[in-house]
Amino acid sequence: MTTPSSEFDEPPITKRRLAKVVAIIFLSLAVAIGVFYWNVLQEIAAGNTPNEMRNFHGSLKDGELWYEVTDFSGNPFDPKMTTRIKRLNLETGEQRNADFDLGAISNATPVWIGETLYLYADNAIYQVSGASLIRLEPAPFASCLSLPFEYDGHVTVVYDGNKLNDNRHENVHLAHWVDRQWIVGRAILLPSGEQRLYDDPERGRKVLLPRSSSSNGQLCIFGTNVGPPSELTVANSEHASHLLMTSMSGMQAVYRLGFEFRDTLAECASAIAPENAPRDIWGWEPVLPHQADDDWVQMVSDRHGLLFAAYNGKSVRFIREYPDGRVVELDGYSITNNDDQFPRIAANPSEEISYVISSEQNWGSATVRRLEGETVHPPHLLIPGFQQEYIERWKLVVLRLLSVWILPMVVLLACTSFVTRRVAVTPIQSNRAQGLLAPVWRRTLAFVIDVALVFAVSRLLWQVYLGCLGLKWTPLKEQGLADSLVDVEWGIRIGELYEAYISLAFSPLKWVILPFDLHSPFFGILVASILPACALKVYLESRSGQSPGKWMLGIRTVQTTQKPVGFASVLARNLLYCVDFPLMLTPIPAAVSMMLSNQLQRIGDRVADTIVVRV
Repeated sequence: MTTPSSEFDEPPITKRRLAKVVAIIFLSLAVAIGVFYWNVLQEIAAGNTPNEMRNFHGSLKDGELWYEVTDFSGNPFDPKMTTRIKRLNLETGEQRNADFDLGAISNATPVWIGETLYLYADNAIYQVSGASLIRLEPAPFASCLSLPFEYDGHVTVVYDGNKLNDNRHENVHLAHWVDRQWIVGRAILLPSGEQRLYDDPERGRKVLLPRSSSSNGQLCIFGTNVGPPSELTVANSEHASHLLMTSMSGMQAVYRLGFEFRDTLAECASAIAPENAPRDIWGWEPVLPHQADDDWVQMVSDRHGLLFAAYNGKSVRFIREYPDGRVVELDGYSITNNDDQFPRIAANPSEEISYVISSEQNWGSATVRRLEGETVHPPHLLIPGFQQEYIERWKLVVLRLLSVWILPMVVLLACTSFVTRRVAVTPIQSNRAQGLLAPVWRRTLAFVIDVALVFAVSRLLWQVYLGCLGLKWTPLKEQGLADSLVDVEWGIRIGELYEAYISLAFSPLKWVILPFDLHSPFFGILVASILPACALKVYLESRSGQSPGKWMLGIRTVQTTQKPVGFASVLARNLLYCVDFPLMLTPIPAAVSMMLSNQLQRIGDRVADTIVVRV
């Protein structure tokens, strides 16, 4: 016959009993560590970060964009990089590799000149002939100021004979590929970093000050006197050369029609003496229409004339200049600084249609729009990147993390149920009332049901509050999510957990560790959603001793005297869930307390002087 136990006959804590508790704790921790190592760390260490970088800054030919792709392999911290050229059909999205191999060549920019493809890579120029590459050498230049272009029927580049990182441009020449050799052409004049732009009231526009002017207080076009070299873009249309010189930042730019040769100076808007030009003569002057903070990032030519792209930190503008000098800002395209992609124009004077390609280089995604006349059409082609693939992998990692969280708890609760199995079937006697304690498994299921119901009610209240206040919770964009996960993963992979934490704290995923900004209205809504749901659970349990989960499992909370429980006791035991189940990570404190108790009391029960019994 089973002897009822009283509320006072708490068994002594023996060494054997303590050994069981310690063994169970170590077993649950070992399961957690083992599952985390084999299930999560191995997956992260294997790595699946983007291993292909697409540079959509290429050349258009027959409706296809020829562009460079860089592949990464091997050690992620010191990867082996190889490059190749791909062909993207801008109408169908079909992609294929070019027929030639770049070998050790890197940073290759494809340029179509007529019917021949050239590559500019590592300050060298290659001609593509079938499946082979022919290096055009020996070259008289160490570096080029421009990509190859056609001039007088020859492949031509602009090079600076001065030392590198000197932007005075005092020894600039054209170089032509003629009869399989480079011929040094005529010297040309380019603006230097010492020159400045000023508002000319007589001309009604900004003009370039001469090199002889001190230009006190005026805006230097290319930064300091000696600094990073500027960039030169040459575009051809109807047998004319158009030049755009920009600083390396792009924040300052000047445009000119045709080259200015040093040996044939005329009365024109010269880079040396622009003030000598008649008022109706234009030379090195800003691209119009100009807006404050315009960053001129591109100039190309198509069958209608010139196309310029300008970015001012907030929006992108496309400008078309016709051969008759008429300038029009294109319609149909807008981008803000919150967008993830940056646009470039793909054009060719021999092509019927030009395109705007908005690409995200890190993940390789892009959208393609047709540019016809003065209109940029809506996107007709989406090139998917690697964001989705990467996020899907992280979904698998999250599922594995859930297994790290759940499996040790299952082991711990199963062992706790086994150790306390005799206590759960021993009748308890108090004030002539007799009952059976609720087993651990029933209490666990009741807790899970209650948490699920609290979450459901909080979610419902959240939606009601948002609707009443007219607020909208914007989900995180796919690319922002992928960028944040990459930062966190790299911190974990290199062992810098603090760096991973900081990356998380300052990323769009900061809600993982700090759900809301305390000054955000969403924080108040979150509190107003959770508190009523928790308060409802406490109220129901204080009325009858049963929360919805306990009612479904046939158990109830009572005082240790088996009298009905009061509101204060229920509130205390519920608040102490934060001690029994800290941060919802592990119920080890609750399990230890229950295994060392004759009445299966967790810490909250001990403080509130309550027990849980079967109905």
